[in-house]
Amino acid sequence: MKVALVYNPNDYKLRVNSYSQTYRHMILTLIKTLTAKDISVQHICQDISAKDIEADIILFYDIHSNYHIIIDGIEKHSAIKYEYFDDPHQTEVTGRYSDGTPVHKLGAQPRCQRAIARGVSFIISPYYDAYFRFLAPYLNGRAKDMLINFPISPDISLFNYRHKGLVHREPTVLANGATAGDGSLYEFRKWAFCQRKVTLVPHSLKNSNTPTGE
Repeated sequence: MKVALVYNPNDYKLRVNSYSQTYRHMILTLIKTLTAKDISVQHICQDISAKDIEADIILFYDIHSNYHIIIDGIEKHSAIKYEYFDDPHQTEVTGRYSDGTPVHKLGAQPRCQRAIARGVSFIISPYYDAYFRFLAPYLNGRAKDMLINFPISPDISLFNYRHKGLVHREPTVLANGATAGDGSLYEFRKWAFCQRKVTLVPHSLKNSNTPTGE
């Protein structure tokens, strides 16, 4: 089997200095796992013709649909195609990151339209309810068959004290994430962050003292 991974190595979420390393570690773990099984991995990180892609499976690892790579003829490629979508509620955004890097994130409808135009068979999303609320209306009645619900998965090797007995641990729920934006989307989060046994870790974009990276 041959696998092609389509991603932007300079994606904000995949940088070593990103505030969260989870998405970076997920793709690194996938590459490591495939390589260990002697599965060929082709990295697609620039515009290319689909004729130059030798793969049985193609995964578009474009977390926020902000990598506007052009792959001529991709819709005709015979490989089974997957695309990873984070933040199904994402609206279209054009601007710049704090370091000046330009960004254009697609909203729900253009995300889905692009995936369908590429011939994507499966959409991987960590969010079940939000997938059906925001993305399903634009998937031409195929939403249920297209969904692969896969949770966001931190690298377990980073948790050095995971073998410490539960009786010796302080019971708490770590809370982290943005609370600004569309009010209807964050009302539950705002409520949850105020509950007992919740330890709030301020988002690093709001508080520069929050640890980032690994």
